[in-house]
Order: sequence, then C-alpha cells, then structure tokens
Amino acid sequence: MKGNIILILLTSLVLILILISNINDKYKEGILYSQNDITKYSEKTEESDSLINRKEAIKIANYVMRGVFEIDLNNENSQMFVNLSSSTASKIQSYTWSIYWSKHDGTGGYGVEIDCNNGDIISAYASEDLGDESSKPAKDLKDYEVKYITNEFTQKLDIDIDSYNLVVSDSIDYDYRNKKTKYKLCTSTNKTNSKDKFVITIDTRTESVVKYTKNR
Repeated sequence: MKGNIILILLTSLVLILILISNINDKYKEGILYSQNDITKYSEKTEESDSLINRKEAIKIANYVMRGVFEIDLNNENSQMFVNLSSSTASKIQSYTWSIYWSKHDGTGGYGVEIDCNNGDIISAYASEDLGDESSKPAKDLKDYEVKYITNEFTQKLDIDIDSYNLVVSDSIDYDYRNKKTKYKLCTSTNKTNSKDKFVITIDTRTESVVKYTKNR
C-alpha cells in the first residue's frame, strides 16, 4: 500500500514538471502553428491586437504576386499553402506567415513571407519554367536599366528608393530547370540606418525581378 502511494506521488510529480516545462517553453523554434495557437489572434480585425491575421496575410501575398510580380495565381492554375511559424531568434516572440503557390502543371513555384507584427514583406520569389526563354543568352544590363527595374519594383511596394544607396553585383546561380543563370543582385541600404536593407534579384535573361528579401 505504501509503495503504491509513493508511485502515485512520483507520477504526479513528473506530470507537474512536464506541465511547468510546457508553460515556460510553449513555442519551439521552427515549429509550424495554427492561428489558434496565438491567444491574441482573431479573424475579426478589430480584435486582433494589431497582429496580421490569416485573411490579411493572404490578401497581402496576393497583392505581391499580382500587383508587384504581375503573376496571376488562382485555384484553377495553382494550389496555395499557408503556414504560420514562430521564431525565437530575438528576445521578442515573433511570427511569420508563409504563403506558397505551386502550379498544377509543375511549371512554377511562388512564395511570400510576411511579418505578423507589422505586415512587412520579409521575402518574395517567383520561380518559373521559362520554356524557350530559358535558352536566351544573359543580357549585360546597364546601370540605368538595373535602376529602372528596381525603381519600378520598389514603387509597387511603396518603398522610398531615394532613401537608399544601391550597390549592384553579379551572381551566377541555377534556375528552375537547374540551368546556370546570371543574375543581378541589387542591394539597397538605408542611408541613415545600415540595418535597414533589402536585396532585389534580377534574371538577366528576362530582365525581370525574381526575388526580394528584406533585412537578411
């Protein structure tokens, strides 16, 4: 009888310790969450405590694809995936919405990452099978051509490009078909805040932006 009581007490103690551990470390790095895991979230904007909810994130991502990259994605030609992830890289708990699309015919993959706290676009990309265009030779874009492409892209994101210094470099990477391709990496750094920067990647064959990343 005494042994059973001790066993029960030990079991209870273990369960209590597990519970405390889960409370102190509710969110783990790299784990995907649903919106319900964040207690302050609500589909009603006025109750969301200023955090970007799922509907808003999808709306932002759709604008980036259609309004910025000028790519029309819909249920008929692609499938959309929505993920919410947590990061503990800094002392402040942060969350990121990741919206992805995959073409049904396998000819394209697209994605947008959005900061839940302020709706900022962390990154966006469009990777497509260019078909016959993939065999086009890389064009030696002039500085004024690169600047025109980046200015047109940033205007759609409502970025004041005059507040940034632009540095352009060449990069060799592989495209959707694993073909070696020349890109222009356009790094813009805020003139008054060096931590504020973004990179725009231009495919020199199509003279179009294929990737955007911020503060990475």
